[in-house]
Amino acid sequence: MNNSYPEFGAVSPSQTLAGGAKKYTQELAREQNASEDMIACFMITMFAAVQNGSKCLVSKNYLVLLTLYLAIAAPSGAGKTPIKDRMLPALVDIINKYILLGPEKERMRKAEKKVIKSAIKKLLKEVEKVNDADSRLEIAQQISSLMKQDELLKLPCSPLMGDTSIQAFVKEVALRNGIAMHIDAEGGILNELDTVTVNKLSPILKAWSGETIEDITKNDQILVESPSVVISVMTQIDPLLQIVTNPKYREKGLVARFLIHTELNWQSTSKSGCVSDESEQWYSNRLEEVFVMTGKLRTESYEPCLFSLTDGAYQVLICFKQYASMMQERGYALHNFKDLAEKIDQQAVRIAMCLHGMDYLRANNFAINENTMQRACNLALYFANCFINFTFYGAHNDIIKNAKPIINDIVNHQSQFGISSCFLSYDIQRFNGYSKSKIDKILLWMVKNKWIIRQFGCITLPSGEQKQVESWMPIIDFRTIN
Repeated sequence: MNNSYPEFGAVSPSQTLAGGAKKYTQELAREQNASEDMIACFMITMFAAVQNGSKCLVSKNYLVLLTLYLAIAAPSGAGKTPIKDRMLPALVDIINKYILLGPEKERMRKAEKKVIKSAIKKLLKEVEKVNDADSRLEIAQQISSLMKQDELLKLPCSPLMGDTSIQAFVKEVALRNGIAMHIDAEGGILNELDTVTVNKLSPILKAWSGETIEDITKNDQILVESPSVVISVMTQIDPLLQIVTNPKYREKGLVARFLIHTELNWQSTSKSGCVSDESEQWYSNRLEEVFVMTGKLRTESYEPCLFSLTDGAYQVLICFKQYASMMQERGYALHNFKDLAEKIDQQAVRIAMCLHGMDYLRANNFAINENTMQRACNLALYFANCFINFTFYGAHNDIIKNAKPIINDIVNHQSQFGISSCFLSYDIQRFNGYSKSKIDKILLWMVKNKWIIRQFGCITLPSGEQKQVESWMPIIDFRTIN
């Protein structure tokens, strides 16, 4: 690598976190018997959510919006729902305290709106009986004034979206003044992808970039300018794998917008413990502090919180962009993943805003420093690597499925003759009906994966003649292959 680059390398989410965030993550992992990395990803989601709508001024004419799409794949029992149920209530409490009305205020607001609607209805009936133009204009002005009062009394809506569909996405975001969050532990909106054509995904794609989204129906037009959306979904391995490896979602740019984390090798452990009172207090207090400092989300007069980069952080980002460009060259990791590479610097800035919120954000400190930017770049690389490895895992699984009859034959052979007993291609062919060329292709793939060793030797035919044969010796127990 060129020595002018800082040292960039993938660093996992749990290793990226620091201070109180790291301590809370470690303690919750022990309490829930769950992955620290998965909890760290959810921690990033929470800090993206409370800063939703913020922006970072990277350079004079370059703003990056804090929209974040994150998808986590983990097997059943890995703790997806318990983690969400454990961490989300702190955000819900903040929303209830600062955005939603209390029960009494909500009842009063609804009553006021009913009075206004009743007055408008009365005036509409009255205007039907009036023929004088000046009188009609006066009534119209009264109705307009009442309608304005009704708009000002709009009931605030939680930025957290519940179950939603892709068709309703624009309407849901519009109801929340353009600031919305979709956080789900059962696949969420990703479960809806197969209900629409890829062309209908445009609002989700545009929202990631902060572009105007709209929905035009027969009777209405819904328009949301500069939306800011946080989407964080957890699901099982296969559903996300099908999305990630689907060419139409890759080509449309949907997959590249998501930070992908997978728990392919997750195993339950015997660790136990609980989150300390100190960590619980840090988590809830810090979320609330960051929420308040970054503008309490969007109100009618809301001005988005504006982060910036220190000179050192800016230089790290510039070097990271150059590094990502180099990694797209032939022979490097991102060569076949240019869709990821083109967005990786933006992803790094968004991650940096979340990390800054956890560690450094104060009322007079919105400048992201060099250390935070470096950590964010390394974490962005981690998510890119996760995506790449996940696609290879999908290809690996396809070969495993194709090789299942051969694996079963080898299992039978090992059970009868021992784990390291050699076999011939002909022996396999006799039992499953695959052609020799197909069997050899799969066996050579097994050699590459260090499952078997290819050997050549001689056997004596009944005629006494010596014949060279190819044999294969297993070096793993094939019963362990899923």
